[in-house]
Amino acid sequence: MLPNDKPQYDRLIRPLRMMLGENLSPSELVLAVLKRWRDDACPLISLGRRVDRIKNDDNCFVENFALWLSGKSFSEGAFWISSAYADFIGEVSRKTQAMYFTPPDLAERMLDHAGKLLFSGRILDPACGGAAFLVPAVQRIAKKLSACGLDDEAVISHIEKNVFGRDTDKFLCFLSESLIRMALAKHVLGAKRLPRISIKNRDGLEGGAGYNNFDLVLCNPPYRKMTASECQVYELRYREVMVGQPNFYSLFIRASSHLLGAGGVAVYLTPMSFLSGRSFSGLRNGILRDGTLISLDFIGDKDGFFLGAQQDAVVMVWVKGKSDVKTKISSLDRTGIPTEIANLRIDRSIGPWPLPRSAEDAYLLPLFNANLPRLADYGYSTLNGAIVPHRNKRLTYKRMPKEEGIGCVVPLVWSANIGANRAFVLDNLEKQPQYIDVGSACSRVVIRGTVVAYQRVTSADQRRRLVCAAIPEQIMEKFGGVAGENHVGFLCGSSSSKIDAKLLADVLSTEIVDRLFRCVSGVTNVSAYEINIVPMPRISVLNETLAAGFDIEEAVRAAYGLDFGQLQC
Repeated sequence: MLPNDKPQYDRLIRPLRMMLGENLSPSELVLAVLKRWRDDACPLISLGRRVDRIKNDDNCFVENFALWLSGKSFSEGAFWISSAYADFIGEVSRKTQAMYFTPPDLAERMLDHAGKLLFSGRILDPACGGAAFLVPAVQRIAKKLSACGLDDEAVISHIEKNVFGRDTDKFLCFLSESLIRMALAKHVLGAKRLPRISIKNRDGLEGGAGYNNFDLVLCNPPYRKMTASECQVYELRYREVMVGQPNFYSLFIRASSHLLGAGGVAVYLTPMSFLSGRSFSGLRNGILRDGTLISLDFIGDKDGFFLGAQQDAVVMVWVKGKSDVKTKISSLDRTGIPTEIANLRIDRSIGPWPLPRSAEDAYLLPLFNANLPRLADYGYSTLNGAIVPHRNKRLTYKRMPKEEGIGCVVPLVWSANIGANRAFVLDNLEKQPQYIDVGSACSRVVIRGTVVAYQRVTSADQRRRLVCAAIPEQIMEKFGGVAGENHVGFLCGSSSSKIDAKLLADVLSTEIVDRLFRCVSGVTNVSAYEINIVPMPRISVLNETLAAGFDIEEAVRAAYGLDFGQLQC
């Protein structure tokens, strides 16, 4: 999905970065490239005084990048020059503004979801960035209208009346309008005038006169958690979806209810976390209450789609208004080709939505509604490690100190102590301290009893998402408990737990439990909230099957009521 020429982009952009300084800002450098690209691709098109008054720059690095852009399709060129601006402003600013642009092939896939509304309705991108959607949208519209016999003036007039964008970055608004002019160069010359595209430097989450009743919303909104001051700004309008520490993109999804008229369609590219996270409970409720979720396209291969993004993503298509339509679940490969996974009804619920990540997972969904136990029924509760290393002021040790009278020292559990083979290994760390003085055995940071430790930070592409191990009883007896670093989670049992820690770790490490967890996991971090949702196998059947000599994978399948051969490996 991401254009294959990223190595060339990296090579061309490297010397341009070196040009930035007090006398040359990121926007000025991009303007120089834009003007040189315009001069080569469509020299008769004015991009406005801001660009036209820039003197010709004979710098070979500007020349090389601009000529490279000229050799691409226009949508690819627009993607790369927008990406260059995000590159030039620096990683900190890029993350603050959540400036990650949509690759052309993925934008085309999203436009396919728009259907006929693309050609007949009012279109808005409330966070238009570098016009990743608006450029291919106006290209499609112009081609369609021309094929229907409309002249260049009529094409330009239609686009002016029906294409709108907003962005909080003033330069990106200018860049978007310039790129749209270049994309419509043929029609601009035929109409003998420039289009007046309504790209406004305003917050797309704000209301305003006329800022509603759109037929189509296309958006790749900013993804980042909001600060307390930002929450205050939006609390009144978006109170319903502001649970915990909300993410900006959830507000943009919710805004579609305000922006669209009845029957309007929203096509969003967002992280997958809204499918399951606790803080998105209000958003999930609103999505199903006010409209119909038509489809979800899962994008697991983020490295093949985006520059610098860290989260798995999904394309969602939502229609304002209720209809009796199932949600189509698909996955996109690196070329953007969808593979259908399932058609299903998503129950209106504030809890996580169990959704299959592959066609082989579809048959597992009924288990979420079956009369099966959860971890709480096993007698286990969840806790997170309380020690944040860069804030910790307690004494720590590489090895267990031998001197007496030093306080209460217990093992400090790190992710590296939890092996992929369900083994818990103490004293195997090279850099981190393995022991910590908690001051008192009654300290709130101490984890006691029957305990399974698991890694809270994983990735969707690793073999198992639930990487866990039982902490041996002899360790707990020797030290009276353990403390955990904050990237480690704990499943804590008691004397009344119905399953011992080692067997629980074995169950959680099976393929079928891993796949059930993936069906409710929308982020790479392993959430206790999501672990508690996963149905667990029936303990009586599990014990009987193990006693009969079956291995753990077979025993778990049987305890779920599945045939041994039913799971496709």
